[in-house]
Amino acid sequence: MSELIWRTLASKRDCRYLQSFSCTTPRLTVDGSVRRAPHPRPWELEAQSMIRRLSESKAARDVVFVAERPDGTPVAVAHISPSNDGRVAAVHLNVIAVGWSDRGLGLADRVLDRVRAESVAYATAECLPLELISATIHTSNQASIHMAQRNGFEPTGSPVGHYQTWIWVPAR
Repeated sequence: MSELIWRTLASKRDCRYLQSFSCTTPRLTVDGSVRRAPHPRPWELEAQSMIRRLSESKAARDVVFVAERPDGTPVAVAHISPSNDGRVAAVHLNVIAVGWSDRGLGLADRVLDRVRAESVAYATAECLPLELISATIHTSNQASIHMAQRNGFEPTGSPVGHYQTWIWVPAR
């Protein structure tokens, strides 16, 4: 996928646009019936839920941006929460989600590049150095773990339940 258009969703109302975005693996049925099997990747359901709740939960300082095809179809979403203590800025990456049919094209890496750029822009606007970007990743989500490792994130501390905190620290 070559050309992407980046769109920032500034308000909770803007985030309603994401209600139709899907980032979950298709669920199988049990024995051909209408009863569904447990979802093979529960973290995808959590990410989908986080994205769909943004129209209710997005904080004023949060940044939500979407990668779209030229026709306006969303293919990936990221939600970050910047903060600072007056000395340094930090950003928590709440979610990156890539549409099921657009996976394997390097989109997550491109979205993570955008996360870093938005994080640096926030720190610069606040006249503060960017200390780190943190993310919480499900310990079974191998695709996200590999993406984090490829992009210089490192695990920190021990996992809590099924989640591990990862951090990226910019070169000084």
